[in-house]
Amino acid sequence: ICLNVLLTAKDAAEVPKIRDLLADACRKSRAEAGCLRFDVYHSTADVRRFTLVEHWESQETLDGHRLGQAY
Repeated sequence: ICLNVLLTAKDAAEVPKIRDLLADACRKSRAEAGCLRFDVYHSTADVRRFTLVEHWESQETLDGHRLGQAY
């Protein structure tokens, strides 16, 4: 299962906080069983834009991730 998530902050003042939260989410997600890839990219063209690239072993592991239940 491959996901590309596009995230745009409404307020540029919130970008540092969002960047820190995404870095933490990335670290935690990579530790989950079934996570094959989890990367966060921050746009250089628009400071408010982030892209998350996720690869999951199965729908079950993705569902567990979404529900906060690491397998």
